[in-house]
Amino acid sequence: LKAHFELKCSSRARCPVPVLTMAPKADAKAKAKADTKAKKTEEEDKSKVATPDKEAFDAATQKINDEIDKLKKKKDACQDKINEASGGKDEFEAKRSEITAQINEIQGKLDQLKEQKNAIQESVNQAQSQRS
Repeated sequence: LKAHFELKCSSRARCPVPVLTMAPKADAKAKAKADTKAKKTEEEDKSKVATPDKEAFDAATQKINDEIDKLKKKKDACQDKINEASGGKDEFEAKRSEITAQINEIQGKLDQLKEQKNAIQESVNQAQSQRS
């Protein structure tokens, strides 16, 4: 609200005190009513939901499903390539375990031979120490 200053005096003499007057209230009330009406119509427009178009929805859904099917086919093709490339993996693992078993067997024989060698060296050392 805007305040207006007017000098009102009964005589033409200079008035020592200004009188404070207000702008008309009718304009403010009308403006407030217009604002509330505009807000109400906006709220009504927002609250109203348009009815969905089933055919358009079904068409969009079908399009998305077609894309999903294409991607699934691509994935399956890639998975087949991966399986082909890793096909020799089982054979490799079998051969590897066989070779590992052979290595362990040979390592066990080496350990036995080292123990025999150490036993022979100890007996030789004892025999030399007794002679001396």
